[in-house]
Amino acid sequence: MWLAFTALAGSSFTNLCVPRILQEVVDRATLGGGVLNSRTARRIEFHTFLTGCVGFFVCGAAASFFRVYFLNIAKMTIANRLRQRIVKNVISKDMSYFDTEKNASAETIIHLASDVETLAEVVTDKSAKFLRGLNSTIGGTCMLLYISPKLTLATVAVIPFVGAVAMLFSRKAKRLAKKLKSDVNKANTRIQERIANIKTVRLAGRESYEIESYGKQMEATMAQMRQNAVADGTFMGGLAFAINASALGVLYMGGNLLRTGELTAGSLTSFAFYSALVGAGSANLASVFSSMKQSLGMADGVFRLLSLPTKKMDSVDESDSKEMISMGNSRSNIAGPIEFRNVSFSYPTSPDVPILKDVSFTIKKGKVLAIIGTSGAGKSTIAMLMCGMYAADSGAILFNGTKIESMNLETLRSSIGIVDQEPTLFAMSIKENIRYGAKDKDLSDKDIMKAAKEANAHDFICDLPNGYDTQIQTATLSGGQKQRIAIARAVVNNPSILILDEATSALDPAGEKVVVETLERVSQARTVLVIAHRNSSYAWADTILQMKGQSGEGFTLS
Repeated sequence: MWLAFTALAGSSFTNLCVPRILQEVVDRATLGGGVLNSRTARRIEFHTFLTGCVGFFVCGAAASFFRVYFLNIAKMTIANRLRQRIVKNVISKDMSYFDTEKNASAETIIHLASDVETLAEVVTDKSAKFLRGLNSTIGGTCMLLYISPKLTLATVAVIPFVGAVAMLFSRKAKRLAKKLKSDVNKANTRIQERIANIKTVRLAGRESYEIESYGKQMEATMAQMRQNAVADGTFMGGLAFAINASALGVLYMGGNLLRTGELTAGSLTSFAFYSALVGAGSANLASVFSSMKQSLGMADGVFRLLSLPTKKMDSVDESDSKEMISMGNSRSNIAGPIEFRNVSFSYPTSPDVPILKDVSFTIKKGKVLAIIGTSGAGKSTIAMLMCGMYAADSGAILFNGTKIESMNLETLRSSIGIVDQEPTLFAMSIKENIRYGAKDKDLSDKDIMKAAKEANAHDFICDLPNGYDTQIQTATLSGGQKQRIAIARAVVNNPSILILDEATSALDPAGEKVVVETLERVSQARTVLVIAHRNSSYAWADTILQMKGQSGEGFTLS
C-alpha cells in the first residue's frame, strides 16, 4: 500500500510542477523575442529546457502508472482479505447466530459480492483521489499566493462555501445511500428465497404475485435513486457554477494586472492553470468525500459481520488445543461411554421455552441407543448438544468421563458421523461429496470407494455415466441413493460415533429397507444414537429412550 501512495506523491508533485513549467515556456518564448528570433545559444538553452521537461513528464507518467497499478493490487488484496475474514467470522459463529439472524447466508453473499468491493475502493481508490484533491488544493493555493496574492483571494473565496455545502450534502447522501441499500437488500433477499423455493411458489400459483411484488419494491428503490440523483445533480451543478464564476473573476482581474505590468503572460498562464488545479482539487475533494460517506453507509453490513462476537464454545485457540491434547481428548477416547447428566436446554431464540429438562441417560461404548417421541420433544436437540453445536443451560455432557466444555470440538466432531433426514449434497462430484466428510486432505480414491461400499453405494455410483466423477447437480438420484452417499460421507472418516437423525423417514418402504440394512452394517463396532419415529428404523437398538412431550423427561426400555 505504501508503494501506491509513494507513487501517488510522485504523480501529484508532477501535476503541481506542470503550470510552473508552462510559465517558464511562455515567458522564454515571449520575453526573449521568441525562439526563432533568439540567438543560437539561447535556442540551444531553450531546447535543452524542453528536453528536460519531456524527461520530467516521462517520470510523471511512470509515477501515474505505478500509482494505478499498486492501487489496483492493494484493492484486490484488501477485498480478498475482507472476504476471508467475513467467511471465517461467520462460519465460526455460534449456532445461535444462524437461528436468530434471518437469511444470514443470503445477507453474507450480498456483502461478499458488493459491499466488500465498495469498502476496498474507499480504502484505496477513493482515499487516493481524496489525497490527490487535497494535494492539488493546498499545493495549488500555495503557488497561487506565490504568484499573486490579489488574484488568490478571488480564487479561494469560493472554497469555504463549497466546503460547507459539501459537508451538508455528504450527511444527506449517506442517509439516502443507507436506506437505498437496505431496501435493495430486502427485495433481493426476499426474491432469492422465493426462487430457492420455486416449487412451492408455483404450486401455490403465486408467480404473477411475486413478479408484481418485486416490481413494486424496485419502483420504491427507484424513488430513492431519484432522490439521490436530484441531490447529486444539485450539488454538482452548484459546484460547477461556483468554479466557472470564480474563473471569470480571475481572468478579469488577471487582465488588469497584466496591463499594469504586475504579471507577465507566463505568470497569468500559470495562475490560470493553478486556479483550474485548485478548482478541480476542491471539486474532487467534495465529490470524493461525499462518495466515501455514501460508500461507508452502504458498507455498514461488512463492519457488522466483522464485529459480531464469537461464543467461546465454538472458538478454540492454540493454547486451549494444546491443553486439550494433554488431557487425552484424542479421537480414540471419544468412542464412549456418552453420558447426559441432568441436562436442561432452551434455544437462544426462545429462552423461556424449555426443550430439555433434567435429561439423564448413558450410551455405552459400542452400543445403539434409539430416541423416540413426538415432534418437538427434543430428540434432534440432543444430537446437536452431543455435537457441541449448542451449550447446555445446566447439567453436564460427558464423553468417557470428560465434560464436553473441556474438549476440542473440532476433534469431537471429526469423531462423529451424522446422517440427517434430508441429506445435504453439495454441487460437486460424488467423489468430492464423500471426501467432504474426511479430515484427511490426502484421502485416496481407494478410501472413498471403501466408504461407498460400506454404505452400499458403490454399485449404483459405478452405473452412472461418469461414475464417482458424476456431478450431483446433473445426476438424477433417488432419495435412497442420496441418503447412501450421505452415509458414505459420514463413515469415510471412520468415526467412532454415529448419529442417525430420522435417516429413513423420507424414504419409501423399499428405499427404507435398503438404507436400514446399510445403517445396521455401518453401525457395527460403533457407538450409535438413532432418532426415529418408525419402529423399523430402531428395532435393532440396544436401548430405547422415550421422550415425553416437551418436558424432556424420558424413560428407557431395554
